[in-house]
Amino acid sequence: MTIESENNHDLATLPAAAVAALTTEHFVLQTARSAAISDTNGRTSLYLSSVSSALIALAFVGQASRFGGAFYVTGLTILPALIFVGYATFERAIQTSIEDLAHARRISRIRSYYRRGSAVLTNLLAAPGDATGVGIMRELGITNLWWQNLVAIAGVVGVINSMIFGATVGLLVNISTDSLVASAISGVVAALAAFVAHVARQRALWRRAEASNG
Repeated sequence: MTIESENNHDLATLPAAAVAALTTEHFVLQTARSAAISDTNGRTSLYLSSVSSALIALAFVGQASRFGGAFYVTGLTILPALIFVGYATFERAIQTSIEDLAHARRISRIRSYYRRGSAVLTNLLAAPGDATGVGIMRELGITNLWWQNLVAIAGVVGVINSMIFGATVGLLVNISTDSLVASAISGVVAALAAFVAHVARQRALWRRAEASNG
């Protein structure tokens, strides 16, 4: 008999070992959630620090070379590396968010078991709601899910990475055409295309995660 299907039980009759196991599992899941959040914060900080350092380096090289060949070589060396770090950070931020949701679901099942097993806890613990990502966000009052894709850590990284991708494309076009207008237009189009790709990837991973969890 599973925890989900067991409706008639009393926490007072549970063996001490079972209560200890549930408590330990709850603690382990909460620790895993904290680790996932710390991982996201650390990777995001590393990425943003890299972007800041790269922009400062490009500014110095541009001034020293009067935006000559050294500037283009440096830019086309640094910017692709930033794009890779940004994409890796973007992917990992989504993964940790999905991991956090999975841990939250398991914690919710344990809390639901406690709630059903004690009349006192029934009044103290909140009733479990929709455990999907969409359901949890709606319970928190978040209804604009498209905007939520942007304000999440993965969305912020995706926007910045798209802009860097556009800048790289604009730099390449400027080398071949020496036209500011052409490079600006190409950079904007490339940035928008990269932004759409990031959002599509984010939504696809979340849909896959929701489907795998029923």
